[in-house]
Amino acid sequence: MRDRWISLKVCFFLILGSCHAAGCQQDPAKDLLNRLNGDTKTVLTALDEVGPVLEKHRELFWPSLTELAQHSDYQIRNAVAQKAGEFLIWKLPANEQDKEAIQLVMELSNDPHREVRYSSLYFGLTTVRPQQPNVVDRLIDLLTDFSIGTQSRLEKRFIWSVRASTDLAIERLEKAIATATDPNTQAILAIVFYRLKGTFPVQANNIEDTAQYSITVAPQPPYFVDSSKALSKMVVNHLDNDSLTFVEAGFVDGEFRSAIFTTGIANVAKICTAISASKKLELKELINLSVPGMQTYKEQFVKSLNNPDPVPSENFEDAFLQFHKQIGETYPNFESRGVDWNAVKAEFLPESKKVKTYHHFGYLCQCLIAKLEDSHAQLLPGTMSPIKIPSPGFTAGFNCLLDQKFNSVIYHVEPGSSADLAGLKPGMTVHLVNSKAVSELMDQTAKSISRHWGYSSNRMLNYDAVRSFLYQWQPDIGLQIVASKPGKARRSFTVKASSKKGYLPRLPVPIPGIVDFQNVSWTKLEDNIGYIYVRRMRNDLISKLDKATSELKECSAIVIDVRGNSGGRFDYSTSHQNFDLARRADNVFRGPIAVLIDSRCISAGEGWASWFVANRRAQLFGSATAGASSNKRIINILDGKFRGRIPFKFYKGYLDRIIERQGLEPNFPVRQSDRDLADGIDSVLQSARKYLLSEARAD
Repeated sequence: MRDRWISLKVCFFLILGSCHAAGCQQDPAKDLLNRLNGDTKTVLTALDEVGPVLEKHRELFWPSLTELAQHSDYQIRNAVAQKAGEFLIWKLPANEQDKEAIQLVMELSNDPHREVRYSSLYFGLTTVRPQQPNVVDRLIDLLTDFSIGTQSRLEKRFIWSVRASTDLAIERLEKAIATATDPNTQAILAIVFYRLKGTFPVQANNIEDTAQYSITVAPQPPYFVDSSKALSKMVVNHLDNDSLTFVEAGFVDGEFRSAIFTTGIANVAKICTAISASKKLELKELINLSVPGMQTYKEQFVKSLNNPDPVPSENFEDAFLQFHKQIGETYPNFESRGVDWNAVKAEFLPESKKVKTYHHFGYLCQCLIAKLEDSHAQLLPGTMSPIKIPSPGFTAGFNCLLDQKFNSVIYHVEPGSSADLAGLKPGMTVHLVNSKAVSELMDQTAKSISRHWGYSSNRMLNYDAVRSFLYQWQPDIGLQIVASKPGKARRSFTVKASSKKGYLPRLPVPIPGIVDFQNVSWTKLEDNIGYIYVRRMRNDLISKLDKATSELKECSAIVIDVRGNSGGRFDYSTSHQNFDLARRADNVFRGPIAVLIDSRCISAGEGWASWFVANRRAQLFGSATAGASSNKRIINILDGKFRGRIPFKFYKGYLDRIIERQGLEPNFPVRQSDRDLADGIDSVLQSARKYLLSEARAD
């Protein structure tokens, strides 16, 4: 009875809040009677609706959330953990995170149900900024609760969450290892410590050898070998450790890509240290086979141990032909791609006859999907994970974009990097790298990328290629760069690829007050022009746009920037309500709008921006978008060992034509110029501002 009363009470508040947020005039009590039957499904639906407006109506919903956190149904407690964590902690700036919400998810992290504890950790505790000692201690406790190895999602999440508080995390880990009595717990925490610091704690040498670990090792290209025996000998000799038991090797096109070994925890520290010091090997995965929940995985390894070179009984040729046929029956329009699907079959069929391992078959499927030239078509994990396609991961600390002349021009230089110290600057055109023309390197990079990944348009492929052609396979590779400032003679610069590649800014020039990787951020520019950057489409889109237009309502015009937008999801009927002139509401911006686009604006980003085109609500500036927008379907491969995500219908957004391939085209084509980059000016934004100023004056 008490739970039913709680459900009735919270749904009343949730619906009331939703009506307030939407500006509806319905009687909340009547609406409650029409929608509510008091079951779990109704409450969960209401919680989904309240999530995006929770920050704005926090005082209205908070009492109900705290009561629902004690509900007898774990699904409702789990939803509370997600919504409180995501919308009152994760999505907010560090100085605005809700302290009561942090305490609530701390309490829910002790919930008897595993799923509730998981959501409390993932959505709430790992997003606290800055991290606090009591929160870090609780995260460490939960690591041993969930951990299945240092490549598990939550251990990665833990390391991400303490990235700004590493010293604190290391201190608390050392304490936890020292006080733990269970060897398995000690082992898990010691490996997390290793992932965080790069070395093992001194206590690792004293951990009892009670757990078995699988270690997946990959050679750094081009150190490929062509047989499992040679591989086993190379790895064991290189690590100088005969305690490893060889399990399985993965090959692609005759090239070695990975090897799996098992060993006890007593050897893990030594092995991982040796791998870290190696320039020929890379640690890809480390999994504790003794943790509960890994029994099936362990049995698979035991079976492999008894038969070191297992030969699958699958008919890979038939499986390939079946998958090829299913794609042919699903994909909506090969003609728009200029793809002869029968010719593709003829190209890949001889290779399918040679396949003897699941790794090789998965790789063949990945290359087949890439032939669709569709950014949304992908090979996904099933009961097996596709082999990870290696890519160069080291950089000298600078990246390029294509300027107004389609030259490779530096736009980003990492402070303190080799490039920065050598004197490379934004606005410089890169001509040669180690005596090779940049155009040649870009072509090689584009060819390599498109072999494994489909691109809906060449402009998006070139976007990625120009930003990655400088990446190197190994660290500290010397690069001789020939570059020039706008209008100046060429100069030579010597740099080293001494940094690991990381997040690249999507905006060509930083804008004060704008966080490049946040979902939505905004600021006021000079000349009374508002600026809203929509980086990705997430649940907070409507609430953030509502807040942004409220703060920018006095501006004479607004720039909406979707350059680099990676897509996501949005509400088709309400996500443009702040710009819809047909709405009679105070929170509608009625002035002129410019939308900035580029070839990295993709998927839902294109769909959302198409509203401004269809409703003639804005002028578009920049370059055509990616042209990748579709509905997808999942195809099971080999009884679900792998899965293919294949588009079956192209998406129109708000237009009367499909977006796929063509994308959205700008009213005013503008590309970033080298001179503007050198001066710290965003050419596309500058062009839009000039237009908006002229429109404002005309009004």
